[in-house]
Amino acid sequence: MKPGMASCTTCDDPVVIKAVFFDGDQTLWDFEVLMRRSLSATLTHLHALRPCMATEDLDIELVVADREAVACELRGTETNLERIRLAAFSRTLSRLGLQDDDLAAQLNAYYLEHRFDNVELFPEVVEVLAVLSQSYVLGLLSNGNGYPERSGLGGTFAAVIFSQDHGVEKPDRELFDVAAAEVGCGPDEIVMVGDSLPNDVRGAQDAGWRGIWLNRDGRDRADRFTPDAELSDLVELPEALHALRALPAIGRNVEVSTSPIPSPTAGAERVAEFSAMLELVRKWGQRRADIQAVGLAGSWARGTQHPGSDADFVVLTATPEYYELSTDWIRDALLQEAPVARTQHWGPVVERRLLLASGFELEFGFATPAWAETEPVDSGTARVVGDGFWVLYDPLGILGRLVDESACKR
Repeated sequence: MKPGMASCTTCDDPVVIKAVFFDGDQTLWDFEVLMRRSLSATLTHLHALRPCMATEDLDIELVVADREAVACELRGTETNLERIRLAAFSRTLSRLGLQDDDLAAQLNAYYLEHRFDNVELFPEVVEVLAVLSQSYVLGLLSNGNGYPERSGLGGTFAAVIFSQDHGVEKPDRELFDVAAAEVGCGPDEIVMVGDSLPNDVRGAQDAGWRGIWLNRDGRDRADRFTPDAELSDLVELPEALHALRALPAIGRNVEVSTSPIPSPTAGAERVAEFSAMLELVRKWGQRRADIQAVGLAGSWARGTQHPGSDADFVVLTATPEYYELSTDWIRDALLQEAPVARTQHWGPVVERRLLLASGFELEFGFATPAWAETEPVDSGTARVVGDGFWVLYDPLGILGRLVDESACKR
């Protein structure tokens, strides 16, 4: 995400984002490539249907031009994309001196079958949507007709809004209002993500939404457009959403456990490295507005560590999905690069296990503050805390209350 693009909010007025809508074509899948492949296959099919017809003068660009011309002529009177494509094939056949509605219908059916059955999502789409669906209501808002169930995304979206079903297209505000009503959210609670500055970004902003520009190709941006964030890849989206809904910076007072460093049964060098990591992680939590608490669990916290023991950190954050998808946070936290050895879900906790160059392993467990809920304490949480736990950073007292409650029940 380009720095400085996200909207800034005051500490007293945090943004609450409840729903994220996506454009389809060029955002979730590469429609331009798919469309040209499907048209090429359709022209080959035409030659097979009419082998004696001189079709060599037809090329994909002529067929594309016919479709664009027909769409312009029918704008305001026809919004169904399949009927527009049928009319375009009739126009293309007229170049060959044919007025054959049946043949046009055959070509249209062949094109649509090929187009719908060969959708290839961009590589990161499925994983990003799966992660975001844990925190947001997801929707599809498109001027196209890429049906989710035919694109490998069936069941992903709570709302699917196609312009052809409502007689208006993005950037018309009416379509955005329909989408907002469908998910039951206010305009300021919704973000639109798409590749079109006028349709997706400006259209969303004019409707009171926030608009994020997906700029996969590194295109220049005209000064008249000001997206709330600009991405080169959807992997950057969780961080962008986090930036838009930055938590209020209240009382960042540091609370560090006064427990001594465990006895050096793991060796002096490892204990020194552990101490350094402990301080880096604590300061990192203090810097990050989305981190609400940091704790240490496991053998290092209870003083039973050995040379092969890893250090287990618990991080409570509003955006665990960001830390699952991104690795940018690693250098920020540790001041060094470290490969991710494992990513695993343990109920509500996302584990990222890192391997330092020294061989020391650090395990970060990311969860929302609900993990530390005390009414009642979750059995899994109770086991973690009861097995040895230090509070490293806890400005809101979340972990302190959890530790107190767990101690009372032991």
